[in-house]
Amino acid sequence: MKVAAKNSATRGQTALIRLWYGPMAANITASSLKNAPFTELVRATRDVVFFDYRGMGRSEPDTKCVVAPATGSTIKARLRSVLVQSRECRRQIEARGTDLDALNAATSSQDVRDIARAMNYSSYEVWGASYGSFPALDLIGRHPAGLRAAVVGVAIPPDSRNREQVSTFARGLAAMQRECNREPSCRARFPEMAASLGRAMQRLGRERLMGRSRRLTPVDLYQALLGMAAFAPDPGSLTFVPLAIETAEKGDAALVARWIDATKGDDFGIPDMANPDVAAQTTLYCSALGNRPTKPDYEAAARRYPYLALAATPTDAMDRLCNSWKISGPPRNLWRPVKSDIPVLFYSAALDTAVTNSDTVAAARLLPRSTIITVPGVGHSFSDGCLVQVEAAFLANPYGVLDRSCTANMKPIRFALHGFEAYAAEVAAH
Repeated sequence: MKVAAKNSATRGQTALIRLWYGPMAANITASSLKNAPFTELVRATRDVVFFDYRGMGRSEPDTKCVVAPATGSTIKARLRSVLVQSRECRRQIEARGTDLDALNAATSSQDVRDIARAMNYSSYEVWGASYGSFPALDLIGRHPAGLRAAVVGVAIPPDSRNREQVSTFARGLAAMQRECNREPSCRARFPEMAASLGRAMQRLGRERLMGRSRRLTPVDLYQALLGMAAFAPDPGSLTFVPLAIETAEKGDAALVARWIDATKGDDFGIPDMANPDVAAQTTLYCSALGNRPTKPDYEAAARRYPYLALAATPTDAMDRLCNSWKISGPPRNLWRPVKSDIPVLFYSAALDTAVTNSDTVAAARLLPRSTIITVPGVGHSFSDGCLVQVEAAFLANPYGVLDRSCTANMKPIRFALHGFEAYAAEVAAH
């Protein structure tokens, strides 16, 4: 999908090619980004091009399959059910002759180059964040003809040492605790969020809290908090994380059950194969990263962060899924450190529980023309008017001095001290 430049002199000459955040999100052509303030700013002088990753949305190949929903009332039973789904879905895709090895970050990078060439753009920039940073960084390293600059948000470098999200969640929660401690009222109310979460995990392991279809587990609480802190459609959800932990530890059981059940996400972080986009998502996840998490990684995270040990259960779930999915993956040289002299604007989120700020620093270390902006008081998914202005200014003149003065006025987060019941009720209603 193309949003044409307002300036007729540059229309069709140059473009920003916008990658979607990640394979776990809706397809780009169904998103509202085409009408977003950033798009309106950038299209003053260039086209803005959106495309779906292969196998998602309107892009080929067809990776949809028809399977029964996952069943089972225990973790082991549901994992067995998901793996049965996986094998059946894989069988259907193989029967159609679809090559799933063609779905990975390397081919997404190639798609950007092919789009730029097919649409005859003399120059272009690329924008990618979260998973989208992976093909974006591959492009930066290749530096194809015409690529002028890049914006990369909440980066995942191909040689990242952060192999699983339990540890990144722990680091994000520690950052939230530091922010909370700056405010006396917050520090007094939530003095030890990690310890409180550990007790809440134990509560769910001990009490039989029931959701609509099954018993809720500590993994469900972890997934609910991760979604709330990192992936919620409303960035304001992050402000309720300390209250959610407190409520999960000692709040009304019925309220806790309703909230977790409404926000818990997928079992073990593995999407239900009954979802039509999940086959493509699973392929991208299992093939895109040379350092995808394994059982030893989750076991190490459980030892490092004992209060989250129950969140890493079962530790072999992703191994078993990816092994059953039978993906060979992209060439290993995709996972090399990225080197380039093109200008790159990086941004990271100070309270990110999905990607660490150290990853952004690692991604930029061999890029001498890179700039990093850390946005205070926000998690993995956020929208900031100042950052929109900075990104647009960078794209207008990537070799110039970047005016980032508005970042000085960015405010730290203020965590909510009350109102969780209303928040949880609204989440459950939707």
